Amino acid sequence: MKVKILNRHFSILIILLLFLTGCSGPFGKFFTVRYQNVMGYFNTYYNAKKTFDEAIIELKKNPPKDLDTNYFAQYIANPSVKTKFNLVLEKASKILQFYPMSKWFDDALMMIGEIYYYEGEGDLAIKKFEELIENFPNSKHLWRAHLLYAKTLYYNEAYESALTYIDKIISEATIKSKDIAIELNLLKAQIFYQQNQYDKSLISLEDALKIKGDEYLLAIAAYLNGRINEVIQNYNDAKVSYFRVLNFDPDKNLKFKAKLSYARMLRELGDYKNALDYFTKMRKDEISQTNLSYIDLEIAITHEKIGNLETALTQYELVDSLYKKTDAAAKSFFYRGLMYENAHDFNEAKFYYDKAKSEFSQSEITGLAQKKSEILSKLLQHRSEIFKYDSLYRNLSDTNKSIIDSNTTISSINVDTSITKTIDTLYTEKKDTLEEDILQDPITEEIPLTETQQTKIQIAGINSDSLLFLQAKSQMELATIFFLDLSLLDSAEYWFLDVLNSKYKDNFAPKAYYSLIEIYKLKQDQQKADSCYYKLVNEYPKSEYTQIAKKIRGEDFYSPVDSNYNYERLYEKAILAINNKKPLDAIKILKKISSTDSISQFSIKSIFTIGWTYENILQNNDSAKYYYRKLIDNYPQSLYAKEIVDKVAVAEDTSKLSQVIKIKEIIPPPPPSPKYVQTQQGDNKKSVSQQQRNVRGRDIREEDDEEPDIEDIEIDEEEPPE
Repeated sequence: MKVKILNRHFSILIILLLFLTGCSGPFGKFFTVRYQNVMGYFNTYYNAKKTFDEAIIELKKNPPKDLDTNYFAQYIANPSVKTKFNLVLEKASKILQFYPMSKWFDDALMMIGEIYYYEGEGDLAIKKFEELIENFPNSKHLWRAHLLYAKTLYYNEAYESALTYIDKIISEATIKSKDIAIELNLLKAQIFYQQNQYDKSLISLEDALKIKGDEYLLAIAAYLNGRINEVIQNYNDAKVSYFRVLNFDPDKNLKFKAKLSYARMLRELGDYKNALDYFTKMRKDEISQTNLSYIDLEIAITHEKIGNLETALTQYELVDSLYKKTDAAAKSFFYRGLMYENAHDFNEAKFYYDKAKSEFSQSEITGLAQKKSEILSKLLQHRSEIFKYDSLYRNLSDTNKSIIDSNTTISSINVDTSITKTIDTLYTEKKDTLEEDILQDPITEEIPLTETQQTKIQIAGINSDSLLFLQAKSQMELATIFFLDLSLLDSAEYWFLDVLNSKYKDNFAPKAYYSLIEIYKLKQDQQKADSCYYKLVNEYPKSEYTQIAKKIRGEDFYSPVDSNYNYERLYEKAILAINNKKPLDAIKILKKISSTDSISQFSIKSIFTIGWTYENILQNNDSAKYYYRKLIDNYPQSLYAKEIVDKVAVAEDTSKLSQVIKIKEIIPPPPPSPKYVQTQQGDNKKSVSQQQRNVRGRDIREEDDEEPDIEDIEIDEEEPPE
């Protein structure tokens, strides 16, 4: 009986509501809103919101790879998430269409905007956020809509528009929604960071830290403050910021990273004992294998910094044996490669770079290891060829069995692929009994050719002249790698001079002289630089390198009052700043040179050095690519442009972008600067391989000063577009 009565009352209520919805006036409107609230919720909103929440949870399970270094890294929706989003869009659109007076309208609008935001539909997302902000000033979603509006501009790379929008709303947000205000400041900091405006980025982070809001967001701000100070090598400020993270409420992952980074800064400041003690204490308190791998890696790096190379190698081996196929293992191989590269043991270095690039494909070290492996592969190839051609040439000269007249010019010699392959085959036969590391010295004891091998050479049409030409060509390639890829100036000079002593030097001399001019300038030996310039101009007046050299030096280059003198001094100060670990000061000076001096050699050198600094020290690929592209466009015939054109082509091909990605989370020891670098020709220090000969049996293969004065310089604040 009670059920029948309730059903009857409910039916009467529905009829009454239906009747009143047709009525005009406030009373009818009141009941219309209530009706749409009820029907909109049960018919669409409930299911839409449930599906939306499920999709967001699934989306957050796969964070972007660079989330650790960019708090605003964009999430990518997988097919399953997109399917859920489509269902939500369908249901939320019904609310907008059929229940425009319900209280769920702004909720539906916000869900639609967020879906467009996560799917990368920037213009559509902005349109929905604008609609909500303009029509629902009292919505609970208002300030989140403001935040996502600014983030969408950021994802669309409209950085200036994003900064302008944030500045317009930040004051009000600080009063009405403190957490949103913190995130807006974090977004400003991220944009300034990507534009290399580090000072402004740090100011924005300090503004965020002044707001009393969510402690996790404040922990993020403190951590990012440490990261930026670390990038610009303000290690003491970075140390303070990382420790500051612990004063807030970081999650477990952020807390671990802050502690690890704090100890790393102790190491960078030279406090090795306390750094090791801190790492050891962390290790005792840690149970996560992933975290333990990073701690053990940092311990190895610290021992290497101290100079305990045997202990460091043992620790590296521990990392890549205990934590196989992990990010830490990949980095362990990479750092070992750096050790051997710095000791000029390029065979060993390449071996470990090869290990690093294949150990853990998701590691941020993979791209750089791949790049280094390719460079050393070419170096070893050319060094091997030099030894090969020299050895074969000596044998042929001794036996006097050349079938081509010695007066024949090189232009008549057909050095084709088949001949090169024959040389390779003969050389392989010849060196079967040699030890694996014979290439440590390109000029070694001869091994006479057999009569059969000599006959094969004659049949192939190879004579001593062709071997000399091939040898000089390989020497030229090797010298260029030492100069432009490794910045080993002594080694580059050695091989360029070898080319100039070759019988066929005329084929390569212009580029060799041009390169030597740059090398001697970097080594501050103006007398030798001038000597090479005179030889280039007088002996090869029609060479393209001669024309470039004349153009960039100018007719009055040797005049005592030449303005190049001032640019030379500025350039030297920039190089000194790089050596003093002040790359930002160096970039300011170099930008001044390149923007005001378009004809001298220093303009080209400055643009190249800016790109080199961004790529190798500041690890900012976008800015490096911008300046390399500028060099190629403005000085396409210069030596520097010709050597980087392939690198820029790879960087501009998004399918190959991973090959040029730089390290973000860890900061390896800085590579040699463009300044003078001591190499194997003049370095009397004991090499890593010599010091560690007794520990290589455990090898992993068994398992497989002044500061620059820039006060008087007016700097144009031009920044490369992102």
